[in-house]
Amino acid sequence: MYDRTYPGRRGLKPNFEEGVKGFITWAFAQECCLSEGGVRCPCLKCECRPIISDPEEVERHLKRRGFIKNYWVWTYNGEQLPSNVQRTTTTHASSSQSHMEHREEFSLISDMVGDAFGVNVTYDEPQDFDQEELPNEEAQKFYQLLQEMNTPLFEGSSDSKLSMCVRLLAAKSNWNVPDQCLEFFAKMMLDATPTKDNLPTSFYDAKRLVSKLGLEVRKIDCCTNGCMLFYDNEFGTNDGSLEECKFCKSPRYKVRSKAINRKTKDNEKARKDMEILCNRKELELKVKPNGKLLKPKANYSLTSEEAKAICRWLNELRMPDGYASNLARCADSSTGKLHGMKSHDCHVFMERLLPIAFSSLPKHVLNPLTEISQFFRDICASKLRVDDIVKLDKNIPVILFFGIPGRPSGKKNVHWLTQKELQAAHVHVLINCVEVKPYLEAFNTSYFQSTGEHPNTSDTHAYFPAWFKEQLSCAVAPTQEIIHLRNLSRGPVQSANEWHTYFVNGYKFHTQTWTEGKKTINSGVFVKGVTDGGEDDFYGTITHIYELVYNYLDCENKVVLFYCDCAMVINHYKLKHQILSYNLSGMGCSAGLIAIDLAKQLLQVHSNSYALVVNTENMTSGWYLGNNRSMLLSNCLFRVGGAAILLSNISSDSHRSKYHLKHTVRTHKGSQDNCYNSVFQKEDEVSLSKDLMSSAGFALKENITTLGKYVLPSLEQFKAVLDEMQKVLGLSDFELEPSKMTLYRYGNTSSSSIWYVLAYCEAKGRIRKGDRIWQIAFGSGFKCNTVVWSALRNVDPIKEINPWNDEINEFPVDVSI
Repeated sequence: MYDRTYPGRRGLKPNFEEGVKGFITWAFAQECCLSEGGVRCPCLKCECRPIISDPEEVERHLKRRGFIKNYWVWTYNGEQLPSNVQRTTTTHASSSQSHMEHREEFSLISDMVGDAFGVNVTYDEPQDFDQEELPNEEAQKFYQLLQEMNTPLFEGSSDSKLSMCVRLLAAKSNWNVPDQCLEFFAKMMLDATPTKDNLPTSFYDAKRLVSKLGLEVRKIDCCTNGCMLFYDNEFGTNDGSLEECKFCKSPRYKVRSKAINRKTKDNEKARKDMEILCNRKELELKVKPNGKLLKPKANYSLTSEEAKAICRWLNELRMPDGYASNLARCADSSTGKLHGMKSHDCHVFMERLLPIAFSSLPKHVLNPLTEISQFFRDICASKLRVDDIVKLDKNIPVILFFGIPGRPSGKKNVHWLTQKELQAAHVHVLINCVEVKPYLEAFNTSYFQSTGEHPNTSDTHAYFPAWFKEQLSCAVAPTQEIIHLRNLSRGPVQSANEWHTYFVNGYKFHTQTWTEGKKTINSGVFVKGVTDGGEDDFYGTITHIYELVYNYLDCENKVVLFYCDCAMVINHYKLKHQILSYNLSGMGCSAGLIAIDLAKQLLQVHSNSYALVVNTENMTSGWYLGNNRSMLLSNCLFRVGGAAILLSNISSDSHRSKYHLKHTVRTHKGSQDNCYNSVFQKEDEVSLSKDLMSSAGFALKENITTLGKYVLPSLEQFKAVLDEMQKVLGLSDFELEPSKMTLYRYGNTSSSSIWYVLAYCEAKGRIRKGDRIWQIAFGSGFKCNTVVWSALRNVDPIKEINPWNDEINEFPVDVSI
């Protein structure tokens, strides 16, 4: 039955095939197989475990895999052992059997127990021992282990708890099964068995039980050449304390270099890399007169004596009981190093001791370290207020970015500044320097006293640099700061380094020419600027990045300037230099019609001219995170939008124009406090008050009833303004449809919203020759501006480029509240 195939596995032998068929015919006729409903397949894979009712499937298994080893007597399939053969194995329990017999594993487990305790154990007579009586403790352990060995898991089982534990650990050893997997197997067996008392409940339980057999884990060192093991045993081997192999004399432990503690990454190669990667001239290698290289120390590093002084201070430091562990044990005053500090010790040192320990460092290094220490002390406090967290969040970027200069990237070019560029750059650096601010205020006062007028931007650029330089030259006792300002007042050198890329605080900036042709744009900027009317917002693109050089007497300082073009439209389309540009930022949602009125007045003065009005909305103030309901509007309503309108006073353009501007009327209610505060730009965001609708009514010279006691933070209540205007002005649903659909589809795009409304009317084909269009726009202040147009021709929606064209047939939709 084991002579299955020809050599080289070229096919099954006929005798084996006939034997398989004979076995199947005989086995399926046995009483036990008939009662179980099938045959226990004796192939190498099944091992008489599953019951298969299909004879053909059993035949396929045996032909493909062969019989299990040593299965000469078919005990699992109903055959009885001969009378002269001792029964040492058992058959699998069947539903017709009322008792079970122990398998070979029981005898193997008994041998393991006997080896563990030095006792010869037989299953038939477990209490007949030849050796002397065991001590009570050892006997108790032995009998307990013997009981666990001989107790089946449940009635009908051929395994005991001990054998199952051994098999679990054998699986881990043979196939490197993870501990979590064995835990899963143990729980799965508990769920699948009828009784749960005799099974291991976990992998730890299995290890604990098997450890009684002397199978615990021990780590033993081995000679690197495989000559011997460094361990002790009960047979007289005492090699556990040896330091080297007694055969090849190789050391037991790896010998580490004693100079490893003196190694450092601050070597000559690292300093040479610093010249390429970092802009830190003061730390680059210096050549001594004798040809050797000198590594300058950083200004934030401690000398050896200063480090030892800190360790001596920690050795003498005394703190309240329970406040921290003994920091003295962590300080080595002989080497000036700290070691072995626990997590709480690091917290105490960072939050309380850091400013004192490093007080010998320069002020510009110590101050940021002190602020970091204070930050960690605040953030680790047991109680925190919301406003404190907001403050910490705003301060930490400023703290962490201290002393980190920007760095250029790319090819460096030399640009010679013109006299006008040099003057503008010098003034810009001065007025943005914190140390110069007191002098600038003094200049404004002095200029007002001498002329009776406050200096404008042109006066500051023309007279302040010379006045500032004269003031510093008259200083009697020059301090370090005065010397710094004197060098600054001399201005930069005329040659400047020009770059196309610059990194500042983790942000990358490109010039506009370098951005062309790329998929990403890093040349756009938004800055706050000072004009004659006060502070204003400027949007533009970076055209040049200049690195100015100031020659101080003792060193060379550099300042980087971004030269920006804040007239984006002029720059993008390369318009002529005669173009006049006006920025109407801060005028609110009615800025579009204000610009139309301004363009009208300009065209009345400049004949044969064009006026281009560009309306945009850009929420640059950020997302409001507070709880003030009146300031939540911009988070859910404002959207980015844009529109452009070209006006002309050239008579020949009338044939291609769509509208004729009839009237512009501007109404401003800013003199009344309730109107002024109804829409207000605060530091965080836009705030709307409950007086908004009443202010709109006053601005229209009509009485619009206040619709609710609540502020307007939602889109639906903003529609209430439109509904109230409909009632007061007698407008129909058809006439209000463009405004409501624009608000529904595009949201409030601020000053460009009115042009989306007009585009809706055009897309619907509602603009006919001779029609009058009345545009009304409300804005903060409070302002109401109106424009009246007259249609010069029918507007064909098919021929027009319109943002509604792709979806105009889907409107109107129901937006009723």
